[in-house]
Amino acid sequence: AGVLFLFISASQIGSIYGTTVYPVTYSVLELAGGSFALFILIIITFYAGELIWRERELRINQMVDALPVQTWSLFAGKLSALMLVQVVLLGVIMICGIIFQMVKGYFHFELGVYIRYLFGMQLIDYLLLCVLAMVVHVVVNHKYTGHFLMVLYYLVSIFLPQLGLEHNLYRYGSDPGFVYSDMNGFGPFVGPYFWFKLYWAAFAIVLALLSNVLWVRGTEENWTSRIRLARQRISKPVILTAIVAFVLFAGTGSFIFYNTNILNPYYTSKERDEQTALYERKYRRFNGVPQPRITDVKVDVDIYPGERRADVRGRYILVNKTGVPIDSLHINMVDWIKINTMKPNRASTVVLADKKLGYYMDQLAQPRPPCVS
Repeated sequence: AGVLFLFISASQIGSIYGTTVYPVTYSVLELAGGSFALFILIIITFYAGELIWRERELRINQMVDALPVQTWSLFAGKLSALMLVQVVLLGVIMICGIIFQMVKGYFHFELGVYIRYLFGMQLIDYLLLCVLAMVVHVVVNHKYTGHFLMVLYYLVSIFLPQLGLEHNLYRYGSDPGFVYSDMNGFGPFVGPYFWFKLYWAAFAIVLALLSNVLWVRGTEENWTSRIRLARQRISKPVILTAIVAFVLFAGTGSFIFYNTNILNPYYTSKERDEQTALYERKYRRFNGVPQPRITDVKVDVDIYPGERRADVRGRYILVNKTGVPIDSLHINMVDWIKINTMKPNRASTVVLADKKLGYYMDQLAQPRPPCVS
């Protein structure tokens, strides 16, 4: 069903706003990965429960529990199996993407892009979800309740941003995202992406340790017995691993928070909406103020794709075509642009420089008369 849905979705590739385009690898991956994601989530949720409850439903759990093997090996074996399934599923996406490109007559497959995109970026997300699904099923110790909680988690993850909870530091497995292009590959997105994945991987290790110590083994499944057994399973290696994972989790989290919230301005969608409303309240009075027209532009731009930065130098030729004298210049800029110098070549005074809302106004020493044709 997932493959069928994937091909139906991929058939939409071929035109953008009526313009025919090639089915390049990254565009196929963006559409195919998104179309197949729902089926991967279903498989993770369903098979996590199947793996946890397999022996008990077949009534051979007491035989397995009596085997002379460590508890962690039982948990790790099932978790590894679930993770390897994700590798197979992403391989299916890769094969389907190549087949679709061949059908469209496009043979520049870019296998390196397939591997880095699917197995270097997306796979991490699904591995983290595998850990979470196993933890949920182990802790609640009820197959269908585990399924319900995982579905609830997916729904909550979708609606959290609408509740104002947008920060990636408290949304499990989330990241700032990445964009691939033929010009600069993954560009500057790889670093932040993997910092967040390292952060959540450390947290996933803590969750995996929790699952290991709470693993149901034997006939006693009440919480009193499980907690007693958990205390017996907490050994020095478990404690040391937990400490290292927690320190890594806290350290990377602090580093991310410093870069996201301290070094750079961070705004939620609600705060952005409030800024927009504030902008309208403060500067609505300037709506309709006569302003000159841009008639000529000369700009020199140095682009640094690897740093996600550009240096811009240039000038605008402004002509008063309004029919009335103009005594001030009103300039609107986005807040993330760093302005080194911005001034007209006529005598003027800066009367307003609102960097937060990006509104600037220069009062001209002499009003500029309208241009006579």
